[in-house]
Amino acid sequence: MSYPPERHVLRDLGLVLERSPGAPDRALLPLVPEVRDGAERVRLGVLATLVDVVGAGLALRKIAPDWLATADLSVHARDVVPIGPLAGEARALRSGRTTTVVEVRLFDEGAARHEVAFATMSFVRILRPDATRSLETPTDEVASRFEFALPDSGVTRPYPESLGIRVLDASRGELELSRTDYTINSFGSLQGGTVASLAELAGEVAARAAGHEDGVSSDVAVHYLAQGPRGPYRTVAELLRVRPTLARVEVHDAGAGELMAVATVGILDARSSRSSAAGSARN
Repeated sequence: MSYPPERHVLRDLGLVLERSPGAPDRALLPLVPEVRDGAERVRLGVLATLVDVVGAGLALRKIAPDWLATADLSVHARDVVPIGPLAGEARALRSGRTTTVVEVRLFDEGAARHEVAFATMSFVRILRPDATRSLETPTDEVASRFEFALPDSGVTRPYPESLGIRVLDASRGELELSRTDYTINSFGSLQGGTVASLAELAGEVAARAAGHEDGVSSDVAVHYLAQGPRGPYRTVAELLRVRPTLARVEVHDAGAGELMAVATVGILDARSSRSSAAGSARN
């Protein structure tokens, strides 16, 4: 099966990858209402997906012909309501024998080029899985542009609903997501940005159940522990503090019976965030 499949989250998000010699790798993301949160910013899980794609593309070229697995990913959003499209620009901070670290800065390419968020990722070098043998790794010397979207691609429902995430117990931040081709990565496990989406939403749901009714996620840091090959995937959240809210989230592969990721999620009040973001947009 070619990657990604025709029905896939990367295609529906409409991501575009651009590479040019001597310039940072770029990923472009068009904005639609369905990917925004209660403060009109872009959901952290969507940003994490963009970051994962552009960061992995850069890291792969650093370690070719080997392959990689994401070790950790963090995204920190600014109080900016973007017009769009968004552009994520990646640069390698370090690339060694076992680990590559990438920083991605995300900008609103609308009327004013505000920085929307910044992110860091680290990858570990692994033997190339057989499922990836048909995927080509572009070289630094060749410019390229790849559009994920197909003519019928697009996010037409709220993003968590598009992913298929279900709430089992809001008070405990228990969510569930089935394993489908829609959210797999290149070697058949759960796509890294979707793991971040599960963590983001679990923390947010638990915070709202505890009384932080206008809470929206502003920061997420994910540590990836296992691939999660089977599913369904389930979360549980623990509130470490409230207002400002910080949640610890576990993501489990229930089918494999293993912990696949742990994350911390920072949550702010949507109303104050909207006011701050509106002020930033006017500057």
